[in-house]
Formats: sequence, C-alpha cells, structure tokens
Amino acid sequence: MVNDNDQLVLLTNEFPYGTGETFLESEITILSEHFSKIRIVPFSLPHRIIRTVPENVTIHSIRKSARVSNLLLIRNFIVFCKLFLIDFYFQSRKILYLKNFRAHVSIFKTSLFFSKGLEKIIDDENLRNALFYSYWMDVSAVALSILKYKSSISRYIFRTHGFDLYEERRKYGIIPFKYSVLLNCNKCFTISAHGYNYLNLQKRFRNKITLSYLGVINHGILNPLNFNKEFIIVSCSNLVPIKRVDLIARALQKVAFPVRWIHFGDGDERSTIRKLIESLPKNIKVSLKGRVTNLHILDFYQNNQVNLFVNVSKSEGLPVSIMESISFGIPVMATNVGGTSEIVNKQTGILLPESISPEYLAKEINLFAKSDLNKLEFRKGVRNFYLNNFNAIENYTNFALSLKTIDSNQK
Repeated sequence: MVNDNDQLVLLTNEFPYGTGETFLESEITILSEHFSKIRIVPFSLPHRIIRTVPENVTIHSIRKSARVSNLLLIRNFIVFCKLFLIDFYFQSRKILYLKNFRAHVSIFKTSLFFSKGLEKIIDDENLRNALFYSYWMDVSAVALSILKYKSSISRYIFRTHGFDLYEERRKYGIIPFKYSVLLNCNKCFTISAHGYNYLNLQKRFRNKITLSYLGVINHGILNPLNFNKEFIIVSCSNLVPIKRVDLIARALQKVAFPVRWIHFGDGDERSTIRKLIESLPKNIKVSLKGRVTNLHILDFYQNNQVNLFVNVSKSEGLPVSIMESISFGIPVMATNVGGTSEIVNKQTGILLPESISPEYLAKEINLFAKSDLNKLEFRKGVRNFYLNNFNAIENYTNFALSLKTIDSNQK
C-alpha cells in the first residue's frame, strides 16, 4: 500500500495532452523519483497528442458537460458565499470586486464541476490524504479550495506564474477567488522573486508563499558560434499582442547588416507579422517556424548557431524560453517585465526598458553585434549563470523535497 505522503495528484491545463506546458516535461520526471505514485488530472479534454510520462504516473480525465446544473449550484451556495466573502474581505478594490460578481459566479461554476470530477477520483482511489498540486492559480486551484473547505482533501499547494498572478493582465483587473485559494492552501510557490514580492503585499499570507524557480534540463552543449556565418536572431512565443513580436519585425527594418530572424510560435497575429516581413529590406531574412515541439527547439539550439535570443513581451512571469536559450549559452535581449530581470542581466545579455520603440531595439541589436557580448567567452558566462540558477535537476529536486515536508497541519 502506498503511503499518503508518497502520493501526488497534479492538476494541469492539458499536460500531458497537447503541446502546451512543455516545462512540465522535465519537472514530472524528477517528481516521479520522489513520489511512489503520481496522478495527473488535466482540465482540458484529451487531445490526440499525448506525451510520454514516467511509469509511476497515471492520467485521469474528467468529462465536462456544457453547464453546471442549478441544483448543484444551490447545494453549494454556502461554499460560494464563504469563498467570495473571504476574497471580498482581503480585496482592497471592493467596488471593482462587486462589479465583477458575474465573473466569480462563472469561475465558481467551472471550478465546482471540476471539483465534482476530482471527488470521484478521490473516492475511487482513496486520495483524501494525498498531496494535491495545481500547476496554476486558476480554476484548478479554486477547485482544490472548494474541496479543502468541504474536507474532501487535507492539503494542497499550487504554483503561480504570470497570467494567473498579475491582476493587471486580467480583463476585469481582478483574479476571482485569489485570496480564498491562498487562505485554504498549505503552500504557494511563485516562479519568480518579482511574483513573490507581488503576492507578499498582502501580509496575511507571507508564511505560505515560497520562491521556487523553474528550470530546464542541462544538455551539456554550448551553442555553436561561427563568425563566417550570418547573424542569427531567435524569438520564441505565441504571436499575440502581449508578446509584441511585431516590435522585432519593425526594428529589423532599421538594421543595416545581414540578419536571419527565426521565430518559433504561432497565433492570431501571424498575418500582421507576415505583412511586416514583406516590407523588410533584402539584408533581412525571416523564417516563421510556427508551433513546434519543445524537443524541436532544443535540437535547433544544439545544432544551429544562434547569436541572440530576443523577447520584447509586455508582461511575463519568468520565461522558460529564456532559460532554454541561456542553457546553451545564447545571450538574451529582453524587456524588463515581471521576473525577467532575474534571468537577464550583465551576465546573460541586455535588459531593455519595458516601453521600447523599434528604433531603440534596432540600435541595441546593432551595438550587440559589434560588442564582446557576441563572443565565445561571454557565451560561456551565460551558460554558467544557467548552471548556477536554472538547472532543472537542482531546482526540481529541491522543489520535490519541499513538497515531502508538507503535512495537513501546515497552514
């Protein structure tokens, strides 16, 4: 029989289905070495793509209907009121909070249905005393808060990243049930010091919040550098407004030397980016690779020269894409948003101001190409910074060990 402290239930958006949450691919491998049994419960319905997981990891799916019955809502009305009032008490912008009452009802309905599916798994697998872990502070974390309030589970923790942390990134400027999730959890792990400080503005929860960096696997390889080849810029993100990939295209219109820009990722702004590319001068070549697997990107870094990785996002948590690039010693140029300054500094590249023009970015690219930052010795230092701060084995081992210390009495 598996000990309760040796069982972990991980809630994800879709992992191991689909192609998202790639950063979990290395984390689950290390977690599996510290827990005898891990169950993954993705929120999304099964996708035709499924990634390989360790042998002691099983996957459970919850079939979701289009709506939650009114009877189910009525039965859980007291739970809703309790969680809503907790948030209202800690919320400083109470009028805004009340104006978005419908958003709370919507999130609660979705979380309630997910919690009902989880309850069946808990009963079938006898998991009440297992450790529950939500990878995001979203619907899954709210579902765990509901279950904890109803004493259906004894303990849960969650990570928080960017979109699930910063209220200014939300449509209504609030994150429903944020404080009830924090109050009911045993531990909250932020992925950046910036996120840690952001959450710690509310003193009541300081003893629950811990910094735990993500990490990427060490491939033991320094990205090849050949000055006889063209200058290569790589970017990697969804093509959505918040990532501001169009800034890169506009900046390259003002770069005079030969450059090949390679972008990994896709999204709604693809047609906009393509139009900007059409107006680029002949010295600029572009390859839009679209959405590819994480293994494809890592293989590219291993076998192809990359002079510079660029990220000009308007908001971030702490980008795993930057961790991956510095793990190969590739210098980075990125905007100072979220926790980016914790990974982009004088040891790894150039930290850009958040408000940036195409002209400013073009100037920095021109200066970088002629500087010592575009030399082998600097790239060795970039990789050393990765080894000391974002090595997956070290970071995830420390995280796993911290999870093993969490008991139901820890509040």
